[in-house]
Amino acid sequence: MSLPYNGYSWNFSQHAIALKPDNLFSLLSAASLFEGKSSFSSEINLVLKKQGVLTDNIRDNKLDAWRDYQQILAETGLICSTKLEKRLQITEAGRLLLSGEIGFSELMSIQALRYQYPNGLKISFQEQQCVNGVLIKPATLILRILIELYKLGKMPALNIDQCQNFLLPITKNQDWIKAFHNIKNNSATSASINKHARRNIQDWFKFLNTTDIFNTFIKDRKTWVTLSAKSQHDIATLESLCALGENKSKFWIAEPKNKIHNVSWFFEYGHIPTQYYTILDSELEQEYITKNFFGSEITEDDEAIITSKIGLTEIPDDGIPELAALNAEKIKHKINSGFIKRREKTKLHNNIINKLADYYRDKGFRVYDDKQSIDLAVEFSKKDISIFEVKTATLRNIIPRSRLAVGQITEYGYRYLQDFGLEPQRNIVFNVDMDKQPWLAEYVNEYLDIGLVSVLGNEKKMYLPATCNSAINKIG
Repeated sequence: MSLPYNGYSWNFSQHAIALKPDNLFSLLSAASLFEGKSSFSSEINLVLKKQGVLTDNIRDNKLDAWRDYQQILAETGLICSTKLEKRLQITEAGRLLLSGEIGFSELMSIQALRYQYPNGLKISFQEQQCVNGVLIKPATLILRILIELYKLGKMPALNIDQCQNFLLPITKNQDWIKAFHNIKNNSATSASINKHARRNIQDWFKFLNTTDIFNTFIKDRKTWVTLSAKSQHDIATLESLCALGENKSKFWIAEPKNKIHNVSWFFEYGHIPTQYYTILDSELEQEYITKNFFGSEITEDDEAIITSKIGLTEIPDDGIPELAALNAEKIKHKINSGFIKRREKTKLHNNIINKLADYYRDKGFRVYDDKQSIDLAVEFSKKDISIFEVKTATLRNIIPRSRLAVGQITEYGYRYLQDFGLEPQRNIVFNVDMDKQPWLAEYVNEYLDIGLVSVLGNEKKMYLPATCNSAINKIG
């Protein structure tokens, strides 16, 4: 079954050194200190030098590491490309990594499977890819072929030549069977495939080797990619992710030469759909944590119980204020401490509050918070108040986070009743899709009589108890 060359390659960053866990953590940590700025190159290069991160990359007698290595942050969906958006913006995925919600190799596993062509970073190739009908996720294609080989009892491994000759011509993931046919039958190698694509595939192999799903090795002077031992013990989960990645409706659809739409790629790619959290292990060994988590630990934060009277303050139109700017003299200490981890947790939390506040404010309602207790209160009328407790989570920690949230929102509801003589509608907010957690939704909604909200990127889903008689029922 011969396949014509389709005129494109899997273009990827050649700065693989920046994909090492310590380098990526430090690079993203340094970037987080300058978020919101549009002119900071000299400052961040100085920080990187002081931290001993990567190489100085001197140009015109000036440090220039940031210009070279920042691409890997955009490539993996951790920041928005500064070529498209001058103000430095860290995505939700970047915050999850820095805040310790997810580990390095876990995140690389998810982002590798979700990376697609066309995308909003490789804009010089976008129009040609659209003309050629390209809509492909290379890692998902590779994973599908490896799984099928494994199921046949064959060695689940592919070398660069096989990827170049049999996988690269595939333009859509649902056509994987064509590549599998040639691989399975040991079809002859074609000489017609773009030889320049080889370097890109080599870079892709380096990317795949940072994940928990794939391993690479060298045999007979060839580089191969194979399923990790962990993957071979969880084929069913990976098959479900292949099916998800092959679904055309789950692709970002490019609009060539549309800058605003290209920026949207980074916030779609930078938001992790709940389905992909299924690859996160519930229990991790300390060696894995040390290697993969910023700060080398996972913590479950608790909050102090505040017994003073609730004092609501209206949230301004531009949302909860940005965190204070940093003193450059203290930056090195900040990176080496738990400061960034706490800061990014706060930003994740505040971003969700601001999205909900904007939603209800746009519908004409007043929104409040109390820095000591209630994350968000929405006033539908003087006798109808809804309060929200916001928690960031993954499927690994949603149970302890939900227990904490239930205790807090119950306490705040009680205190509001004591202080103001009105019982508010209580709600818990997560950045996890409750459609994937039906028992939790039933427990919180029907047993505890508490509402649930999922904030998923720019999408919001509301789950309310049957007894709810607040206007939030109509507003959502």
